[in-house]
Amino acid sequence: MVDVFLVSCDFIEELGIDTETSILREALERRGINASLVTWEDESVDWGEAALAVNRIVTTYMFLPEEFLDWAKKVEKTTPLWNPSPVLEWNIHKKYLLELQEKGVSVPETMLIEQNTDHTIEEILDAVPWDNVVLKSSVGEGSAGLRRFKKDSPDLEEHFWRLNRDGYQQVYDFSDRVFEYPARDTLIQRYVPEILTRGEVSLFYFGGNYSHAVLKMPRRGDFRAHSVWGAEVTHYSASERDVQTGFDSLDVVGHGVEFARIDMIPVKPEPTVIEVELIDPYFFFEFASGTVDLYADHIQRYLSKT
Repeated sequence: MVDVFLVSCDFIEELGIDTETSILREALERRGINASLVTWEDESVDWGEAALAVNRIVTTYMFLPEEFLDWAKKVEKTTPLWNPSPVLEWNIHKKYLLELQEKGVSVPETMLIEQNTDHTIEEILDAVPWDNVVLKSSVGEGSAGLRRFKKDSPDLEEHFWRLNRDGYQQVYDFSDRVFEYPARDTLIQRYVPEILTRGEVSLFYFGGNYSHAVLKMPRRGDFRAHSVWGAEVTHYSASERDVQTGFDSLDVVGHGVEFARIDMIPVKPEPTVIEVELIDPYFFFEFASGTVDLYADHIQRYLSKT
């Protein structure tokens, strides 16, 4: 009998780059919990065989968001899923940043431009006073398609149309493959220069409790604070204000959250939230001793009640 399905995706398993799920699996096994690794695309999985399904690294949802949400709802017909489908649906499109902004959470000033807009980027930016902007797709992770531009950059319009109308390509160091991403709604944000000097802080929460945090400093010449782009990761001691900002962000979700990563730039007076990751965050267990046990204990407590 399987107690827990740890859910990955075919692509990640093919590359073999997820080193963290094995750490979690070992922690669960030490507690007598039988955990099996499966992929969300595998149609042969009987999801009802496990008492719980937990998303781990399900990166391919970026290419098939509607199918992924359909899968989540299918799983929930036979077994609980972490995070549950209402949370995934709230988080899968970055329009949630506008909701955070409306509820008083500090985020970079953000505009959401619908896919296939009739407006040029010049027309759109005429409405704002920002000299430097960040463009990103409304669906995605790993900083795919994320670029920074000056308002008068000659490359700005081309990249905007790729994100918004034509689709775009992304190459990563971990693979020789060229990834093709579809066009989607597009986010345009004011660039926050402090990310170069203060970095990006990621705070982690398990079952409504704060766990730990890491600091990600972009490598020289880049602003993307992500390890896939060479950012340096170290342990971080979060302030009370940082931790509360994470809780304030989770309060906006409107549904119970079993795990979370809140990314923010630690500026004053209020940290600036740039992402809320509730689908498949990497937890950086290796940077905070005992944190994998906190998460494994959270799973064990849930299973003991079922």
